[in-house]
This record gives sequence, structure tokens and C-alpha cells, in this order.
Amino acid sequence: MTTDQVPSEPAPTEPDPELAAQAEPEAAASPPEPVVDTPPEPVVASPPEPAVDAPSEPVVDAPPKFTEDQTSGRLFRRWNGGVLVLAALVLAGAAFMTRGGATPPANSAAPFDPLRFLNHKRWDQGRAEVARYEARRTLYSKPQTYELIRIAVKERFDPAQGVKGEAPGALDAIKTIAVHDTPTHRAYRYRQQVVVQMPRHDPRQVLASSMSSQEWCGSTFVRLRATPEGLKRTVHSYFQGEGDTEDLVPLGAVLADQVPFLVRAVDWGKTPTLRLALLPTLLSNRGPLSRVQAATLERVGQEQIEVPAGTYTCTHVRVLRSTSSGEAVDHYWVGTGPGRPLVKFLDATGEGQLSSLEWEAYWEDASGDDE
Repeated sequence: MTTDQVPSEPAPTEPDPELAAQAEPEAAASPPEPVVDTPPEPVVASPPEPAVDAPSEPVVDAPPKFTEDQTSGRLFRRWNGGVLVLAALVLAGAAFMTRGGATPPANSAAPFDPLRFLNHKRWDQGRAEVARYEARRTLYSKPQTYELIRIAVKERFDPAQGVKGEAPGALDAIKTIAVHDTPTHRAYRYRQQVVVQMPRHDPRQVLASSMSSQEWCGSTFVRLRATPEGLKRTVHSYFQGEGDTEDLVPLGAVLADQVPFLVRAVDWGKTPTLRLALLPTLLSNRGPLSRVQAATLERVGQEQIEVPAGTYTCTHVRVLRSTSSGEAVDHYWVGTGPGRPLVKFLDATGEGQLSSLEWEAYWEDASGDDE
């Protein structure tokens, strides 16, 4: 089974009046001829031949033996992947240096919340933001329409265990969940979910993330967790050639799946351009070990956007991504009013428009018989 790549476009959320006012590695010389009993040469000897002109034995005495990795091209791909990673990180690091410093470590106390969006009291009221979108994505070369649900909620996160919970060293985190339950024009549906946990004080960082995908052909699971060495990525895929794999994503990379939330926290009036090292979306029924891409987020302007949930004044943000096949473009429209909702999007996961936005304690028993 194969999965078609999803095209790119945007979706929405409802304003919240309390936030509008808050802005921010030499060749050795040949040894001399041995002394013989014959008369010596004239007193002035000719200078020795330059080492570079003298024929020398090849360094390798036997034909090289290549590994399977080399003959298959895997080694070449890995080296090139590494070069791309380093290039992207250099770009990202330079960009952050021009924006006030490199990305701080996961537990840094340096905040990134210029608009006090993450520090707003709404995140402390024991409820979650639940936004629904009229969405569309392409699967098996056919467009599919469905309801996408995006959830954002504050919770305590234990870095030692990599899970939510109260423990010494726990910190406030924002967890986002994107729920995709998509028809396929086949007998089964794609049931997929992407979760990202970010420190509340800086949504550019990643504490942990996961993607689960289930359909009748099999299940795939991807997990990332922040470690001192980088983001440890573990993949379990049912596809041949993938299976169980593990690697590291460099620290400082931002997940494409956190961008829909990140763009809401940036003060685009003061930071019209932001450069990042971006890891492509985890949303897939496969588990490829994708590499980071250099990406530029830029403010396009302000626009009036009409969506099923209403009409919003929005900041249009464009994301330019450098991929192996060229440049890709994503778009996000963020409401300028209170709550700064994501009103519309068009990206690698598909496109969507906000249809409703509510704050609710979805974990409670709706019947009232919660035990």
C-alpha cells in the first residue's frame, strides 16, 4: 500500500476579546640512494626529484571491498541527508541569532511569548480549546473531505518520564492534538492523530511528539522525545523496508505539526520574518526517517477571511520550505482578535476552514455520571 502526499492549503478559529490588546585530513621524500663503493658523484649533487613527480605505489594494494550500504546507495543518501541537516541548522541558528539569540535549551527559563498569548489566563481554567475545521486532503489521488479537530490544552509535563504528570522537575506545557478521521473511497478509513507537547514558555521547542495511524492494512507509530543529544525518534511501521527504526533529530528543529500553533504566538508586527529548521509533518501511514528542511515564515499582510465560523480579520503567514524536489509553500491565517484563532490553513496535511471553536473539558463524562 502506498500513501499519496497531501497537498498544501489553510483553516480558522473564533476571536477572544481579551488578547487583542496584548502585543508580543604528504608524500614522504624518497630515502637517499644507499652508499656504494664506486666513486662518488661530483661534489654538487643534483637535487632530488620532487616527490610529487616520482611514481609511487598506490596506497591500496587490493581492490576495495564495498559494503552493501555503499553499493545500494544508502551510504550516499545518508551523507547527503547529513549535509542537508547541517545546512538547515546553520540557517536556523543564524536566523535565531538575528532575532535575539539561538533557540534556548528545552528547560531554559528564557520565554518566547511576545504577545502573552501563552500566559493568558484562559489556559489556566481547566478547559481545552477545541477547534473544528471543514477539511480536505488527498489520499490515493482523490480529494477527501472530513472534519478535522484541533485541540490545545495546558498540562503538567514530566521531562524525566516524557509524559504528562506531576513530579519533581515537571513544567507547564501546551499539548496540541490534531485528529484526522478521513475517508479513502475504500472499505476503510484512515484514523490518525498527531500530538505535540511544547513548553508553555516557548512554543518553538519540543518536549515530545507522537503520531499514530491505523487502517485495515496495518498500524504505524512514531514517537519523538527531547534528550540532551537531540530528539530521539522511534518508528514502528508495518511497511516493508521500514519496520522498527530509531535515530536522532537535531535539537533546535521545529516540527511542522507545531507550526499551526506557533504562528499564533508570534508578534508578526515586530517579527515579519522568522527562519527555522523544520521537520516535515509526521502525518502519514508510513514511517520514513525524514530530515529537517530550511524554512522561512513571513508575514504577507492582513486580510478579511470568511469561513463557516464567521468573518475574521487575519494575519496571513506564508511558510517557504526547501525540499528535495524544490520549494514548497504553506499558508496560515491567524485571527488578530482575542484568542488569535487559526482561522484557515493550507499546508502539507491538507486544507481547512474553521467551523467552530469552543472551550470545554472534553475528558469529563458528558452524561453527568463521571466517576
